[in-house]
Amino acid sequence: MELLHIYKIYNFHLNQLMILNNVLIGKNIQMRSATTDDAQFILDLRLDPELKKFINETSSELQKQKEWIDDQRKKNGDYYFMIMNNKEELLGTAAAYDIINKNFNVGRWIVKRTAPKTIAVESLVMVYNFGFNILKLSTADFQVRTENIKGLNFHLSYGCEIYKISGNLVHLKFKKTLFNDLLKKFKNYHNINII
Repeated sequence: MELLHIYKIYNFHLNQLMILNNVLIGKNIQMRSATTDDAQFILDLRLDPELKKFINETSSELQKQKEWIDDQRKKNGDYYFMIMNNKEELLGTAAAYDIINKNFNVGRWIVKRTAPKTIAVESLVMVYNFGFNILKLSTADFQVRTENIKGLNFHLSYGCEIYKISGNLVHLKFKKTLFNDLLKKFKNYHNINII
């Protein structure tokens, strides 16, 4: 058993499809690759009237969600995670995708309304750690809708920079060089060794 920052990794490796063959284990949550078996849970999250305010429109057809997951699992540079508590109950989703050169997008982030508030922060830290320390990338990009003031302020609070505003989207960037500062700020939400 090897402890690598936030993850306990057992024979950790990524296969040629964008599938994580093992579970990433954090302080209070675990993350694994999404499968078509998760389609109904994902659909329920994405169609929840409160949760869908700041995400892209989703078809209500279960088969379309399954097909989307099948396609995603074959897409190069696209990791889609299921967030679970340590009892393996599903809590939400997150992703590292559009990996180009040393950059990746963080997104598809949605957490059940009944999940503890700490889950959102810990899952974000885990996705950053996956991108920066497992995949060895240097910059994370993502978008927040302009009307999502709370979300935007959260991301700005730990060092994200706005680099573009287009339509109803604010485009942000977070650099690996600021990751240790983020770890210090959210030290109660993770078990990553701070360098």
